[in-house]
Amino acid sequence: MFKRALALALGALALSPAVSGLGGEKCVIFPHEHLLQPLSLLSKATSLAQTILGRSSTSTPRPFLIVSKYHGATPLVLDSEDDEAIHVAAHFFAADVERVTGTKPKIYNGTLPRGTERAIVVGSTGSGLVRAQHPSWTGEMEGRWEVWDLRVVSGEQVGGVKEALMVTGSNRVGLTIPALISSGKGTEAVGLQRGVIYGLYELSEQMGVSPWYWWADVPAVPRSTIAFDPTKICSHGEPTVKYRGLFINDELPVLWNWARETFEVPLPQTPFQVGMYERVFELLLRLKANYMWPASTFPPSPPPSLLFDTGM
Repeated sequence: MFKRALALALGALALSPAVSGLGGEKCVIFPHEHLLQPLSLLSKATSLAQTILGRSSTSTPRPFLIVSKYHGATPLVLDSEDDEAIHVAAHFFAADVERVTGTKPKIYNGTLPRGTERAIVVGSTGSGLVRAQHPSWTGEMEGRWEVWDLRVVSGEQVGGVKEALMVTGSNRVGLTIPALISSGKGTEAVGLQRGVIYGLYELSEQMGVSPWYWWADVPAVPRSTIAFDPTKICSHGEPTVKYRGLFINDELPVLWNWARETFEVPLPQTPFQVGMYERVFELLLRLKANYMWPASTFPPSPPPSLLFDTGM
């Protein structure tokens, strides 16, 4: 009951499933499997004949396959030095791919298995992994607030594989929060690499996974093939509103009782525990939010380490 109530309360943050941001580019496509088969002998002969006759082919670039029945799932590779929040979001993204197709991509840190020809490269603009790909566009993203970019690169533009879907985000350092210092995070600053996280969740939403999949039980349309259009770039600059989020109000009795039952927290413990806040933070990040004023009448507030590790 509370899940539905919260869905209504946060409805202003949600976008229509058919919309990819306000005026955003639609980059994820669902091509038919038969169009992705290896070239037939006739197609190869036609291509050869065109070459001999000096005629150029007008064929469009083949889609970058995220998942295909015949090719499996393209693996993700991350930089182990990037924020934990990026790794958390990458695992959610892999689960989203499985939610839509039934196939879950593997995730690697730093290196890919020998012979890998295609990968989804996920990282901040300042990470060694991204810089190793020699991206030409990330210089303009450095130091900016929550900027992200999705594009396919191939050939000499990418190192280690023949083709990559690059998910990059700005690496801005923000203000240090005293609570993080007391939590054992030392003097690590909070700017977090939310741009990368938003890029991953943009892919998820374009694949058909609603930000409300858990809270409002929104199902995803099953697909056998998911691809990225290599002729397009999906990106987003700095947001007009810097801090976007919500305040949890009137937490007793509805939220209290729902959380206690859902997360099986016995009395007299408060049910506002890590499990609940993990779900709330995931939803907010999927909605491209970055701020939450927690329930205040009954402690505890979200652990500072959880804020840092999820990207809020």
